[in-house]
Amino acid sequence: MSSRSRLLAAFLVPAWMLLHIPLLEAVDAPPLHKVQIAIHAWEGYVEPYAPGFIAAMRERHHIEVELVRSRATGLDSFRSHLRDHSADLVSPANDLLRTLKDEGLIRPLDPALVPNLAQVNPIILDNGYFRIDGRIWGAPFTYGPYALAYNRAKLAKPTSYEVLWDERWKGRVSVSDYDTANIYLVALALHIPASDLFRLSDAQLARIEAKLRDLHAQVGHYWSDNLEPDSVKTMDLGTDWGIGVHLINSRGGDWAMTVPNEGATAWVDNWAIASAIDPVKLSLVHEFIDYQISARVEAEVARHTSYGPANIYATRYLTVAEKLEYHITDADYLGRLIIWQPLDAATLARYQAAWKRATR
Repeated sequence: MSSRSRLLAAFLVPAWMLLHIPLLEAVDAPPLHKVQIAIHAWEGYVEPYAPGFIAAMRERHHIEVELVRSRATGLDSFRSHLRDHSADLVSPANDLLRTLKDEGLIRPLDPALVPNLAQVNPIILDNGYFRIDGRIWGAPFTYGPYALAYNRAKLAKPTSYEVLWDERWKGRVSVSDYDTANIYLVALALHIPASDLFRLSDAQLARIEAKLRDLHAQVGHYWSDNLEPDSVKTMDLGTDWGIGVHLINSRGGDWAMTVPNEGATAWVDNWAIASAIDPVKLSLVHEFIDYQISARVEAEVARHTSYGPANIYATRYLTVAEKLEYHITDADYLGRLIIWQPLDAATLARYQAAWKRATR
């Protein structure tokens, strides 16, 4: 071989290798492992934050995660999805954790895998509802009141729940079909002491049922997830968790939420893990929970839903106006709300029966 040929070969061989090495690496790279996580949760709890978690799992573990959310409507829907194994993760309110735990439908969390639990608001932590028998059964996520919602173009800010029974608004009232939430609201309207709400006597419950029946005659629409923007064309007053009013106003409405003089009960929603979850998914689900209760994501959730973030450090990612809107700068706000308490099976059955009789 001439010196010129040897020189040309010296350049050609590295060029050939450079062209083919990336191709060989691409062929040899293992495919992404795919995992689907089924989540039974309220609106605004998974979307639109899912892409951040999916990207993190792809980068961190080379796993392609698909998050599939079904719509929660309350205790019965949580039970149904957990019993038929169609949910790996659920978002029950604080008063439901013990019920789901006692029925064997959820499993305890490993706090070592959810370090952001340490950033949860101390007022929520001090409540302690999520710790049962020395173990943690739910990770606090969001909170808020169940209170009055009203169209500011039609009426002034109400100061009492009694406005719901005002004949002027008959047929233009929209309330939740969440039974216990309405039992509590009517109890407050009747000035029943807050200390009695979760253990009402038969006499108190009879009074509530009668007033619920009158409320039912006022209601033009019941909602399941939240006060529905599409229904407000024919509604001017009702109740909401907060997200409904938020959505209405994002579409050009002029609604507001208010806690009347009688006060308001409040929920804390949590992430809880299905007892029958596939062990392969268990660490991923813990990572999802930790991602969801991180300060940055909880700020996004607050902005999207108007709910209060359980992670107190979410304030770092919110504007001054947002902090005021979500009451994060009001140190006493959460303390003034009457946090739901777990009901024993017999009490829950009595409340649900009263609700059904009053609204049939």
